[in-house]
Amino acid sequence: MLRAKDRALGVHRVLVEDDEAWVTEARESLRRRAYGYVYGYPSALYELALTGSRPHRPPRVVVTTGEPLFAFQRRAIEEAFGSRVAEEFGCTELGTVAFQCPAGSLHLAAEQVWLEQVDRRTLATSLLPRAVPVVRYRLDEPVAEEGGPCPCGLALPRAVLLRRRADAWQRFEEAAWQAATRVGLPTRFTVDLHGQAVRVPAGTPAAQTRLLATALGPGAGVEQTDHLPRRAAGKFSYLEGARE
Repeated sequence: MLRAKDRALGVHRVLVEDDEAWVTEARESLRRRAYGYVYGYPSALYELALTGSRPHRPPRVVVTTGEPLFAFQRRAIEEAFGSRVAEEFGCTELGTVAFQCPAGSLHLAAEQVWLEQVDRRTLATSLLPRAVPVVRYRLDEPVAEEGGPCPCGLALPRAVLLRRRADAWQRFEEAAWQAATRVGLPTRFTVDLHGQAVRVPAGTPAAQTRLLATALGPGAGVEQTDHLPRRAAGKFSYLEGARE
């Protein structure tokens, strides 16, 4: 049923997996056909941009969804595709929660989602799935309304993703590259590090070990890799330190 619908709508889906096959398929599809819209994970579209992929014709807009979108990713994607990038925020259970307008603001999809702020958490309710309504679902990223009208003219309330205002996010926004570290620790003492990047001279693993030992303790193991594994859904893991 999904394939028949895709054919009728002119949709081509590429499954992002933990190998390079999807990159080749996506590049060939973009080269052969002209698409009006391109949807994808920011990390996947960014990876395509770095490979020199260029579309047959620039789409009207490139929409990123499913992962955080960083400024350096936006710049690379816009340059590669020749189109503006619009961010969509949502989840599988609720669909679209907020979307970015041409003026650059995020607007809440207030006609289908109701948000509550409880103990620094954002709970979302949607009655659109009539068979199984979603009630007070906790969003992974806190969202709040932002006052004032938008130059685009939409009456839907503007939204802000609160994590974007954190110092850690601002450091990522200034980055020109993407990096990640996977640290294996005993489950009882699991620590998730988010938003810190340490630059060390290339080819000096001893220096990296010393830096990590300073942050995590002398017993921490260090493993270097040139490949960041994706999860089953094709996404990278984005972790945030627990708050008391």
